[in-house]
Amino acid sequence: MASLEAPANTFTTAANPVCCAAALATLDILEDDELANKSKVDGEYAKAKFLEMQQNHPNIGDVRMWGLNGGIELVKDRESQAADPDFATKVIYYAFQHGVVLITLCGNILRFQPPLVITRDQLDTALSVLDDAFTAVENGEVSLPANAGKIGW
Repeated sequence: MASLEAPANTFTTAANPVCCAAALATLDILEDDELANKSKVDGEYAKAKFLEMQQNHPNIGDVRMWGLNGGIELVKDRESQAADPDFATKVIYYAFQHGVVLITLCGNILRFQPPLVITRDQLDTALSVLDDAFTAVENGEVSLPANAGKIGW
């Protein structure tokens, strides 16, 4: 705390006993439920599924996963690797309409970051929705509302 100058060392929740108890309980759950290892295993599974999708969807560029934290790059074509933010926006819009919430980073990178406690069935559902989203956008079946503005980050 001494390394931070005022007011950076004061926060509404700093040293609040309820917040401290919640943080300690969270750490217990992470350890007891082995969520770090679950993230690793589920992340490898999700990456394999995205790489399978990549074979069928030419707009999927690089697939990067670190545990369940992933970035799936959407491109105009794999040779040029040119970013395709319009494709990405339509994918996240379709996904949202079908119960999967995603954002993009840099306009064309899907940020895939489900909760660590996601079940395998829930993960499969999300991945299936994304596969369907890629197909729907490729087939021109997704249009954005006129007032959509910018979706994603």
